Amino acid sequence: MSRKTAREHSFRILFSFQFKQTSAPTLEERIGQYYADFGTESDPVEGEAPLTLPDEKDKAFILREVRDTRQHVAKINKRIEAALKDWKLNRLSSTDLTILQLAVYEMMYEPDIPVPVSVNEAIELAKKYSTDQSPAFINGVLGTISRELEGENL
Repeated sequence: MSRKTAREHSFRILFSFQFKQTSAPTLEERIGQYYADFGTESDPVEGEAPLTLPDEKDKAFILREVRDTRQHVAKINKRIEAALKDWKLNRLSSTDLTILQLAVYEMMYEPDIPVPVSVNEAIELAKKYSTDQSPAFINGVLGTISRELEGENL
């Protein structure tokens, strides 16, 4: 499985935390429930390859992304809100916020993932899961954050 596909699973799991209630008490159990329920929600988008279940290596990557994004969400949200121009965090769609949170997590805490990869993957997620305006919006916000992080590392 590609990192792109694993990242899409991470996004879907993080997004589900906003809406789907579950009896799974731990993060690991919640993710396990996602895998158990996988494929029952809807048919794949026409013209796209169906999303496949991850292998154990990819599950470890997904767990780390979901766990650490949730662990650092306050700092991540603060960084996102600082980059928004004339917007507040609570005005963002749940989809866009989740995409931004995942990308900013990678940009701040995953030095092995190049920032342009995180930005490009976020844009691809926005194209698939959000509105027509979202890819440009997400690109702008992440561009601002990218420049800020680059300045901090000088």
